[in-house]
Amino acid sequence: MTVFDRLNSFFTKVFLLLPVAVVCSYSQTSPAQNCAQFIKPVPGKTITSPSCTLLLESTCNNISKIELQARYFSNERDSGIIVSLGSKNRAPYEFIWDISLIPNQLFTGVAFLAEISKRNGDIETIQRDGIFFAHQPISSDKRTIYYEHSGTKRLTTDTIKIETNRSNLKIRSSIYWNEKELAFYIVVDDPFFNTSISEKVLSECGIEILIDPTLGRKPYPTRDIIAFTIPLTGIPNRVSYQPSFDENGAFKMISKQANCDFHYSIEKDDYKGYKVFFPIPKKAFRDSIPDSLSCNIILKALNESNQIATVAWAKSGIYDTRSPMIFNSLYKTPKPLSKSLLLIGALAFIAGLSITLFIALVINHLRKPKLKTAIEKTEAEQKLFDNLKDAVDRQITYKKLSVDIVARELHISAKKLSNLVRNLTCLSFIHFLMYLRIEIAKERLRSSFCKENEIADKCGFTDEKEMEKYFLKFERTTPDKYRQKQQVT
Repeated sequence: MTVFDRLNSFFTKVFLLLPVAVVCSYSQTSPAQNCAQFIKPVPGKTITSPSCTLLLESTCNNISKIELQARYFSNERDSGIIVSLGSKNRAPYEFIWDISLIPNQLFTGVAFLAEISKRNGDIETIQRDGIFFAHQPISSDKRTIYYEHSGTKRLTTDTIKIETNRSNLKIRSSIYWNEKELAFYIVVDDPFFNTSISEKVLSECGIEILIDPTLGRKPYPTRDIIAFTIPLTGIPNRVSYQPSFDENGAFKMISKQANCDFHYSIEKDDYKGYKVFFPIPKKAFRDSIPDSLSCNIILKALNESNQIATVAWAKSGIYDTRSPMIFNSLYKTPKPLSKSLLLIGALAFIAGLSITLFIALVINHLRKPKLKTAIEKTEAEQKLFDNLKDAVDRQITYKKLSVDIVARELHISAKKLSNLVRNLTCLSFIHFLMYLRIEIAKERLRSSFCKENEIADKCGFTDEKEMEKYFLKFERTTPDKYRQKQQVT
Protein backbone atom coordinates (compact mmCIF):
# COMPACT_ATOMS: atom_id res chain seq x y z
CA MET A 1 0.00 0.00 0.00
CA THR A 2 1.38 3.39 -1.01
CA VAL A 3 1.67 6.36 1.34
CA PHE A 4 -1.16 8.09 -0.51
CA ASP A 5 -3.40 5.03 -0.10
CA ARG A 6 -2.63 4.91 3.62
CA LEU A 7 -3.43 8.64 3.95
CA ASN A 8 -6.64 8.28 1.99
CA SER A 9 -7.74 5.30 4.07
CA PHE A 10 -6.95 7.15 7.31
CA PHE A 11 -8.70 10.33 6.19
CA THR A 12 -11.78 8.40 5.09
CA LYS A 13 -12.02 6.44 8.35
CA VAL A 14 -11.65 9.59 10.42
CA PHE A 15 -14.40 11.46 8.61
CA LEU A 16 -16.74 8.48 8.50
CA LEU A 17 -16.57 8.34 12.28
CA LEU A 18 -17.55 12.00 12.56
CA PRO A 19 -21.20 13.04 12.83
CA VAL A 20 -21.76 15.12 9.70
CA ALA A 21 -23.82 17.85 11.38
CA VAL A 22 -21.34 18.49 14.19
CA VAL A 23 -18.07 18.14 12.26
CA CYS A 24 -14.36 18.33 12.45
CA SER A 25 -12.26 16.75 15.17
CA TYR A 26 -9.57 14.04 14.94
CA SER A 27 -7.59 12.37 17.65
CA GLN A 28 -3.90 13.10 17.45
CA THR A 29 -0.81 13.50 19.56
CA SER A 30 0.38 16.82 20.94
CA PRO A 31 2.42 19.00 18.54
CA ALA A 32 5.33 18.80 20.94
CA GLN A 33 5.59 15.04 20.33
CA ASN A 34 5.56 15.32 16.51
CA CYS A 35 8.44 15.99 14.19
CA ALA A 36 6.49 18.78 12.42
CA GLN A 37 3.71 21.24 13.10
CA PHE A 38 1.48 23.55 11.06
CA ILE A 39 2.53 27.20 10.93
CA LYS A 40 0.11 28.36 8.21
CA PRO A 41 -2.80 28.77 8.05
CA VAL A 42 -3.76 29.42 11.65
CA PRO A 43 -6.97 27.83 13.01
CA GLY A 44 -10.06 29.80 12.03
CA LYS A 45 -8.37 31.53 9.10
CA THR A 46 -10.69 32.74 6.30
CA ILE A 47 -8.99 32.62 2.88
CA THR A 48 -10.27 35.17 0.35
CA SER A 49 -7.56 34.76 -2.32
CA PRO A 50 -7.66 32.12 -5.11
CA SER A 51 -4.83 30.15 -3.50
CA CYS A 52 -4.16 28.71 -0.07
CA THR A 53 -0.59 28.51 1.27
CA LEU A 54 0.23 25.84 3.83
CA LEU A 55 3.50 25.82 5.76
CA LEU A 56 4.82 23.17 8.15
CA GLU A 57 7.85 23.51 10.40
CA SER A 58 10.07 20.57 11.30
CA THR A 59 10.97 20.03 14.93
CA CYS A 60 13.38 17.10 14.43
CA ASN A 61 16.08 16.07 11.95
CA ASN A 62 14.93 12.61 10.91
CA ILE A 63 12.09 13.56 8.49
CA SER A 64 12.32 11.88 5.12
CA LYS A 65 9.05 13.11 3.61
CA ILE A 66 5.83 15.01 4.42
CA GLU A 67 2.71 14.29 2.35
CA LEU A 68 -0.36 16.56 2.59
CA GLN A 69 -4.04 15.94 1.94
CA ALA A 70 -7.09 18.18 2.12
CA ARG A 71 -10.78 17.45 2.57
CA TYR A 72 -13.48 19.85 1.37
CA PHE A 73 -17.14 19.82 0.38
CA SER A 74 -18.69 20.44 -3.02
CA ASN A 75 -22.04 22.15 -3.52
CA GLU A 76 -23.66 19.05 -4.99
CA ARG A 77 -22.80 16.36 -2.47
CA ASP A 78 -22.84 16.01 1.29
CA SER A 79 -19.76 13.76 1.50
CA GLY A 80 -16.27 15.18 1.63
CA ILE A 81 -13.85 15.21 -1.28
CA ILE A 82 -10.26 14.21 -0.42
CA VAL A 83 -7.41 15.48 -2.57
CA SER A 84 -3.64 15.14 -2.35
CA LEU A 85 -1.68 18.39 -2.28
CA GLY A 86 1.65 16.64 -2.96
CA SER A 87 4.70 15.78 -0.87
CA LYS A 88 7.98 17.40 0.22
CA ASN A 89 11.17 15.57 1.18
CA ARG A 90 13.04 18.57 2.55
CA ALA A 91 12.39 21.97 4.10
CA PRO A 92 10.77 24.35 3.55
CA TYR A 93 7.64 22.23 3.76
CA GLU A 94 5.42 24.69 1.92
CA PHE A 95 2.39 23.72 -0.16
CA ILE A 96 0.44 26.10 -2.40
CA TRP A 97 -3.07 24.91 -3.28
CA ASP A 98 -4.91 26.49 -6.21
CA ILE A 99 -8.48 26.83 -4.94
CA SER A 100 -9.83 29.03 -7.76
CA LEU A 101 -12.23 26.29 -8.92
CA ILE A 102 -13.21 25.08 -5.48
CA PRO A 103 -16.47 26.43 -3.98
CA ASN A 104 -16.47 28.48 -0.81
CA GLN A 105 -15.91 26.37 2.29
CA LEU A 106 -18.01 27.73 5.13
CA PHE A 107 -19.58 26.36 8.31
CA THR A 108 -17.43 23.18 8.51
CA GLY A 109 -14.43 24.57 6.64
CA VAL A 110 -11.55 22.63 5.15
CA ALA A 111 -9.44 20.05 6.99
CA PHE A 112 -5.79 19.24 6.27
CA LEU A 113 -3.90 16.08 7.20
CA ALA A 114 -0.13 15.72 6.98
CA GLU A 115 1.63 12.35 7.10
CA ILE A 116 5.24 12.59 8.30
CA SER A 117 7.54 9.74 7.25
CA LYS A 118 10.70 9.34 9.34
CA ARG A 119 14.00 7.87 8.22
CA ASN A 120 13.60 4.99 10.68
CA GLY A 121 10.33 3.98 8.98
CA ASP A 122 7.94 5.44 11.58
CA ILE A 123 4.95 7.49 10.42
CA GLU A 124 3.22 10.34 12.26
CA THR A 125 0.12 12.32 11.33
CA ILE A 126 -0.90 15.86 12.27
CA GLN A 127 -3.98 17.86 11.35
CA ARG A 128 -5.27 21.40 10.90
CA ASP A 129 -9.05 21.96 10.84
CA GLY A 130 -11.41 24.89 10.51
CA ILE A 131 -9.86 26.77 7.58
CA PHE A 132 -12.53 28.64 5.64
CA PHE A 133 -12.63 29.70 1.99
CA ALA A 134 -14.58 32.81 0.97
CA HIS A 135 -12.81 33.46 -2.34
CA GLN A 136 -15.85 33.03 -4.59
CA PRO A 137 -18.31 35.94 -4.96
CA ILE A 138 -21.02 35.96 -2.31
CA SER A 139 -24.33 37.61 -3.16
CA SER A 140 -27.28 38.04 -0.83
CA ASP A 141 -30.84 39.21 -1.18
CA LYS A 142 -32.00 42.35 0.61
CA ARG A 143 -35.56 42.51 1.83
CA THR A 144 -37.73 44.93 3.74
CA ILE A 145 -39.79 43.60 6.64
CA TYR A 146 -43.03 45.47 7.12
CA TYR A 147 -45.11 46.09 10.21
CA GLU A 148 -48.15 43.89 10.76
CA HIS A 149 -50.32 43.36 13.79
CA SER A 150 -49.48 40.39 16.03
CA GLY A 151 -51.03 37.12 14.85
CA THR A 152 -51.31 38.05 11.16
CA LYS A 153 -51.35 34.87 9.08
CA ARG A 154 -51.17 35.89 5.44
CA LEU A 155 -48.63 36.43 2.72
CA THR A 156 -47.77 40.12 2.43
CA THR A 157 -47.17 41.90 -0.87
CA ASP A 158 -43.37 41.54 -0.57
CA THR A 159 -43.44 37.72 -0.66
CA ILE A 160 -40.19 35.73 -0.47
CA LYS A 161 -40.10 32.97 -3.08
CA ILE A 162 -37.63 30.17 -2.41
CA GLU A 163 -36.44 28.51 -5.60
CA THR A 164 -36.24 24.73 -5.85
CA ASN A 165 -35.33 22.12 -8.47
CA ARG A 166 -38.75 20.51 -8.14
CA SER A 167 -41.22 22.20 -10.47
CA ASN A 168 -44.21 21.09 -8.40
CA LEU A 169 -42.77 22.37 -5.11
CA LYS A 170 -43.49 26.01 -4.35
CA ILE A 171 -42.28 27.80 -1.22
CA ARG A 172 -43.39 31.32 -0.30
CA SER A 173 -42.78 33.23 2.88
CA SER A 174 -43.53 36.57 4.47
CA ILE A 175 -41.65 38.10 7.37
CA TYR A 176 -43.08 40.95 9.42
CA TRP A 177 -42.48 42.64 12.77
CA ASN A 178 -44.44 44.34 15.53
CA GLU A 179 -43.93 45.37 19.14
CA LYS A 180 -44.17 41.75 20.31
CA GLU A 181 -42.41 39.58 17.75
CA LEU A 182 -40.64 38.88 14.49
CA ALA A 183 -43.06 36.59 12.66
CA PHE A 184 -42.48 34.09 9.84
CA TYR A 185 -45.39 32.84 7.76
CA ILE A 186 -44.29 30.12 5.33
CA VAL A 187 -46.55 28.44 2.77
CA VAL A 188 -45.29 25.19 1.19
CA ASP A 189 -47.24 23.87 -1.81
CA ASP A 190 -46.19 20.22 -2.03
CA PRO A 191 -48.38 17.65 -3.85
CA PHE A 192 -46.18 14.83 -2.47
CA PHE A 193 -46.98 15.70 1.13
CA ASN A 194 -49.42 13.64 3.16
CA THR A 195 -49.88 13.00 6.85
CA SER A 196 -49.68 9.23 6.41
CA ILE A 197 -45.88 9.56 6.22
CA SER A 198 -44.23 7.96 9.23
CA GLU A 199 -43.72 10.04 12.38
CA LYS A 200 -39.96 9.63 12.02
CA VAL A 201 -39.93 11.12 8.50
CA LEU A 202 -42.33 13.91 9.47
CA SER A 203 -40.07 14.80 12.39
CA GLU A 204 -37.15 15.16 9.97
CA CYS A 205 -39.14 17.33 7.53
CA GLY A 206 -40.03 20.93 8.23
CA ILE A 207 -38.55 24.40 8.46
CA GLU A 208 -35.30 25.72 9.86
CA ILE A 209 -34.93 29.46 10.56
CA LEU A 210 -31.52 31.03 11.23
CA ILE A 211 -31.09 34.67 12.23
CA ASP A 212 -27.97 36.75 12.80
CA PRO A 213 -29.06 39.89 14.68
CA THR A 214 -25.48 41.24 14.64
CA LEU A 215 -24.93 41.08 10.84
CA GLY A 216 -21.58 39.48 11.70
CA ARG A 217 -21.12 37.65 8.38
CA LYS A 218 -18.99 34.92 9.95
CA PRO A 219 -18.14 31.77 7.97
CA TYR A 220 -19.59 29.65 10.79
CA PRO A 221 -22.41 30.25 13.29
CA THR A 222 -21.52 31.65 16.70
CA ARG A 223 -23.38 32.09 19.97
CA ASP A 224 -25.05 35.19 18.50
CA ILE A 225 -26.97 33.11 15.95
CA ILE A 226 -30.65 32.56 16.77
CA ALA A 227 -31.68 29.26 15.15
CA PHE A 228 -34.91 27.25 15.31
CA THR A 229 -36.04 23.95 13.83
CA ILE A 230 -39.79 23.49 13.31
CA PRO A 231 -40.54 19.84 12.48
CA LEU A 232 -43.87 18.82 10.93
CA THR A 233 -44.51 16.73 14.01
CA GLY A 234 -43.15 17.23 17.49
CA ILE A 235 -42.00 20.35 19.31
CA PRO A 236 -39.85 23.13 17.81
CA ASN A 237 -36.33 23.43 19.15
CA ARG A 238 -33.97 26.30 19.58
CA VAL A 239 -30.47 25.42 18.37
CA SER A 240 -27.35 27.00 19.84
CA TYR A 241 -23.94 26.66 18.21
CA GLN A 242 -20.62 26.59 20.03
CA PRO A 243 -17.55 26.66 17.74
CA SER A 244 -14.18 25.88 19.29
CA PHE A 245 -10.56 25.59 18.16
CA ASP A 246 -8.21 23.54 20.33
CA GLU A 247 -4.45 23.96 20.62
CA ASN A 248 -3.84 20.94 18.39
CA GLY A 249 -5.53 22.62 15.43
CA ALA A 250 -8.82 20.71 15.64
CA PHE A 251 -12.09 22.55 15.00
CA LYS A 252 -15.42 21.51 16.46
CA MET A 253 -18.90 22.86 15.82
CA ILE A 254 -21.00 21.66 18.72
CA SER A 255 -24.76 22.21 18.57
CA LYS A 256 -27.27 21.91 21.39
CA GLN A 257 -31.04 21.81 21.15
CA ALA A 258 -33.68 22.87 23.66
CA ASN A 259 -37.48 22.88 23.36
CA CYS A 260 -39.04 26.31 22.90
CA ASP A 261 -42.52 27.23 24.12
CA PHE A 262 -43.47 29.74 21.41
CA HIS A 263 -47.08 29.96 20.24
CA TYR A 264 -46.82 28.64 16.69
CA SER A 265 -49.11 26.79 14.29
CA ILE A 266 -48.80 24.28 11.44
CA GLU A 267 -51.73 23.70 9.07
CA LYS A 268 -51.39 20.48 7.05
CA ASP A 269 -53.38 19.53 3.96
CA ASP A 270 -52.85 16.14 2.34
CA TYR A 271 -51.41 16.27 -1.20
CA LYS A 272 -51.41 20.06 -1.08
CA GLY A 273 -48.79 21.03 1.48
CA TYR A 274 -48.67 22.92 4.74
CA LYS A 275 -48.49 26.38 6.27
CA VAL A 276 -46.15 27.27 9.13
CA PHE A 277 -46.68 30.31 11.35
CA PHE A 278 -43.74 30.87 13.68
CA PRO A 279 -43.52 34.15 15.62
CA ILE A 280 -40.25 34.72 17.49
CA PRO A 281 -40.91 36.87 20.59
CA LYS A 282 -38.73 39.92 21.12
CA LYS A 283 -37.29 38.38 24.31
CA ALA A 284 -35.31 36.04 22.04
CA PHE A 285 -33.40 39.12 20.86
CA ARG A 286 -32.58 40.18 24.44
CA ASP A 287 -33.71 43.81 24.43
CA SER A 288 -35.69 44.36 21.22
CA ILE A 289 -35.91 43.33 17.58
CA PRO A 290 -32.99 45.06 15.78
CA ASP A 291 -33.64 47.42 12.87
CA SER A 292 -31.51 45.25 10.58
CA LEU A 293 -30.47 41.59 10.67
CA SER A 294 -29.62 38.71 8.36
CA CYS A 295 -31.53 35.50 7.92
CA ASN A 296 -31.87 32.20 6.11
CA ILE A 297 -34.88 29.90 5.76
CA ILE A 298 -34.23 26.22 5.10
CA LEU A 299 -36.85 23.70 4.02
CA LYS A 300 -36.47 19.95 4.47
CA ALA A 301 -38.91 17.98 2.30
CA LEU A 302 -39.19 14.65 0.50
CA ASN A 303 -38.03 14.61 -3.11
CA GLU A 304 -39.13 12.39 -6.01
CA SER A 305 -36.84 9.62 -4.70
CA ASN A 306 -38.62 9.71 -1.33
CA GLN A 307 -35.50 11.09 0.31
CA ILE A 308 -35.25 14.22 2.44
CA ALA A 309 -33.78 17.08 0.43
CA THR A 310 -32.76 20.53 1.63
CA VAL A 311 -33.82 23.79 -0.04
CA ALA A 312 -32.63 27.18 1.25
CA TRP A 313 -33.61 30.80 0.63
CA ALA A 314 -29.93 31.84 0.67
CA LYS A 315 -28.46 29.17 -1.58
CA SER A 316 -25.04 27.60 -1.17
CA GLY A 317 -23.51 24.24 -0.29
CA ILE A 318 -25.39 21.78 1.86
CA TYR A 319 -23.65 22.98 5.03
CA ASP A 320 -22.92 26.53 3.96
CA THR A 321 -26.64 27.38 4.29
CA ARG A 322 -26.03 27.66 8.02
CA SER A 323 -23.18 30.11 7.58
CA PRO A 324 -24.07 33.76 8.42
CA MET A 325 -21.75 34.85 5.64
CA ILE A 326 -24.40 34.02 3.01
CA PHE A 327 -27.54 35.01 4.95
CA ASN A 328 -29.90 37.45 3.26
CA SER A 329 -30.38 40.90 4.78
CA LEU A 330 -33.59 42.19 6.34
CA TYR A 331 -34.43 45.80 7.21
CA LYS A 332 -37.38 46.96 9.31
CA THR A 333 -39.64 49.69 8.01
CA PRO A 334 -41.03 52.23 10.51
CA LYS A 335 -44.42 51.49 11.95
CA PRO A 336 -47.03 53.23 9.75
CA LEU A 337 -49.47 55.56 11.47
CA SER A 338 -52.36 53.60 10.00
CA LYS A 339 -51.23 50.53 12.00
CA SER A 340 -51.13 52.33 15.36
CA LEU A 341 -54.10 51.15 17.40
CA LEU A 342 -53.41 53.80 20.03
CA LEU A 343 -53.36 56.58 17.44
CA ILE A 344 -56.48 55.25 15.70
CA GLY A 345 -58.25 55.02 19.05
CA ALA A 346 -57.18 58.57 19.96
CA LEU A 347 -58.35 59.92 16.59
CA ALA A 348 -61.66 58.06 16.93
CA PHE A 349 -62.11 59.49 20.42
CA ILE A 350 -61.31 63.03 19.26
CA ALA A 351 -63.63 62.67 16.28
CA GLY A 352 -66.42 61.34 18.48
CA LEU A 353 -65.90 64.10 21.01
CA SER A 354 -65.88 66.75 18.28
CA ILE A 355 -69.12 65.43 16.80
CA THR A 356 -70.71 65.31 20.24
CA LEU A 357 -69.67 68.89 21.01
CA PHE A 358 -70.92 70.05 17.61
CA ILE A 359 -74.29 68.40 18.16
CA ALA A 360 -74.49 69.92 21.67
CA LEU A 361 -73.72 73.38 20.28
CA VAL A 362 -76.37 72.98 17.61
CA ILE A 363 -78.92 71.87 20.19
CA ASN A 364 -78.04 74.73 22.51
CA HIS A 365 -78.20 77.14 19.63
CA LEU A 366 -81.65 75.88 18.72
CA ARG A 367 -82.76 76.14 22.35
CA LYS A 368 -81.83 79.80 22.63
CA PRO A 369 -84.74 82.16 21.93
CA LYS A 370 -84.76 83.48 18.41
CA LEU A 371 -87.03 86.53 18.46
CA LYS A 372 -88.43 87.49 15.12
CA THR A 373 -87.59 91.03 14.07
CA ALA A 374 -90.28 93.59 13.37
CA ILE A 375 -89.83 92.97 9.66
CA GLU A 376 -90.42 89.20 10.12
CA LYS A 377 -93.61 89.67 12.20
CA THR A 378 -96.97 90.58 10.77
CA GLU A 379 -98.61 93.71 12.12
CA ALA A 380 -101.06 91.66 14.13
CA GLU A 381 -98.27 89.44 15.52
CA GLN A 382 -96.21 92.47 16.46
CA LYS A 383 -99.14 94.10 18.28
CA LEU A 384 -100.01 90.90 20.11
CA PHE A 385 -96.38 90.26 21.05
CA ASP A 386 -96.03 93.82 22.43
CA ASN A 387 -99.11 93.29 24.55
CA LEU A 388 -97.66 89.94 25.69
CA LYS A 389 -94.38 91.55 26.73
CA ASP A 390 -96.19 94.31 28.63
CA ALA A 391 -98.39 91.80 30.47
CA VAL A 392 -95.41 89.60 31.39
CA ASP A 393 -93.23 92.55 32.43
CA ARG A 394 -95.93 93.81 34.81
CA GLN A 395 -96.12 90.48 36.62
CA ILE A 396 -92.67 88.95 35.98
CA THR A 397 -91.72 88.84 39.68
CA TYR A 398 -94.93 86.97 40.51
CA LYS A 399 -93.73 83.43 41.25
CA LYS A 400 -97.02 81.78 40.19
CA LEU A 401 -97.31 83.59 36.86
CA SER A 402 -98.56 81.17 34.18
CA VAL A 403 -99.74 81.10 30.58
CA ASP A 404 -103.35 80.95 31.76
CA ILE A 405 -103.04 84.19 33.77
CA VAL A 406 -101.46 86.09 30.86
CA ALA A 407 -103.96 84.62 28.34
CA ARG A 408 -106.91 85.80 30.43
CA GLU A 409 -105.43 89.29 30.61
CA LEU A 410 -105.00 89.38 26.82
CA HIS A 411 -108.43 87.80 26.23
CA ILE A 412 -107.08 84.91 24.12
CA SER A 413 -106.83 81.19 24.73
CA ALA A 414 -103.84 79.74 26.53
CA LYS A 415 -103.17 77.43 23.54
CA LYS A 416 -103.10 80.35 21.09
CA LEU A 417 -100.76 82.26 23.38
CA SER A 418 -98.43 79.29 23.72
CA ASN A 419 -98.32 78.81 19.93
CA LEU A 420 -97.64 82.52 19.47
CA VAL A 421 -94.72 82.43 21.92
CA ARG A 422 -93.26 79.28 20.32
CA ASN A 423 -93.66 80.71 16.83
CA LEU A 424 -91.96 83.99 17.66
CA THR A 425 -89.27 82.79 20.12
CA CYS A 426 -88.82 79.01 19.51
CA LEU A 427 -89.46 78.56 23.25
CA SER A 428 -92.31 77.37 25.38
CA PHE A 429 -94.07 79.99 27.46
CA ILE A 430 -92.34 78.84 30.68
CA HIS A 431 -88.88 78.96 29.08
CA PHE A 432 -89.66 82.38 27.58
CA LEU A 433 -90.73 83.61 31.03
CA MET A 434 -87.54 82.22 32.60
CA TYR A 435 -85.46 83.82 29.82
CA LEU A 436 -86.90 87.24 30.65
CA ARG A 437 -86.26 86.69 34.36
CA ILE A 438 -82.62 85.73 33.59
CA GLU A 439 -82.21 89.01 31.69
CA ILE A 440 -83.37 90.92 34.81
CA ALA A 441 -81.11 88.77 37.02
CA LYS A 442 -78.11 89.52 34.81
CA GLU A 443 -78.64 93.24 35.19
CA ARG A 444 -78.89 92.97 38.98
CA LEU A 445 -75.79 90.74 39.15
CA ARG A 446 -73.84 93.33 37.19
CA SER A 447 -75.03 96.40 39.12
CA SER A 448 -75.61 95.30 42.73
CA PHE A 449 -74.00 93.41 45.57
CA CYS A 450 -77.18 91.60 46.58
CA LYS A 451 -76.91 87.96 47.44
CA GLU A 452 -77.92 85.49 44.75
CA ASN A 453 -80.85 84.15 46.76
CA GLU A 454 -82.18 87.69 47.14
CA ILE A 455 -81.84 88.35 43.40
CA ALA A 456 -83.58 85.03 42.63
CA ASP A 457 -86.49 85.95 44.90
CA LYS A 458 -86.88 89.49 43.46
CA CYS A 459 -86.79 88.19 39.87
CA GLY A 460 -89.63 85.72 40.48
CA PHE A 461 -87.65 82.46 40.67
CA THR A 462 -88.81 79.84 43.14
CA ASP A 463 -85.36 79.71 44.70
CA GLU A 464 -81.65 80.18 43.98
CA LYS A 465 -81.33 76.69 42.45
CA GLU A 466 -84.00 77.44 39.84
CA MET A 467 -82.20 80.64 38.85
CA GLU A 468 -78.88 78.75 38.54
CA LYS A 469 -80.56 76.03 36.43
CA TYR A 470 -81.86 78.49 33.84
CA PHE A 471 -78.67 80.57 34.01
CA LEU A 472 -76.75 77.50 32.90
CA LYS A 473 -79.32 76.79 30.20
CA PHE A 474 -79.32 80.23 28.59
CA GLU A 475 -75.87 81.62 29.47
CA ARG A 476 -73.78 78.43 29.80
CA THR A 477 -72.30 79.65 33.08
CA THR A 478 -73.26 80.11 36.73
CA PRO A 479 -74.54 83.36 38.27
CA ASP A 480 -71.43 83.60 40.43
CA LYS A 481 -69.02 83.30 37.47
CA TYR A 482 -71.13 85.73 35.46
CA ARG A 483 -70.95 88.27 38.27
CA GLN A 484 -67.16 87.89 38.59
CA LYS A 485 -66.71 88.73 34.89
CA GLN A 486 -69.46 91.30 34.34
CA GLN A 487 -69.97 93.18 37.62
CA VAL A 488 -69.48 96.95 37.45
CA THR A 489 -67.14 98.07 40.25
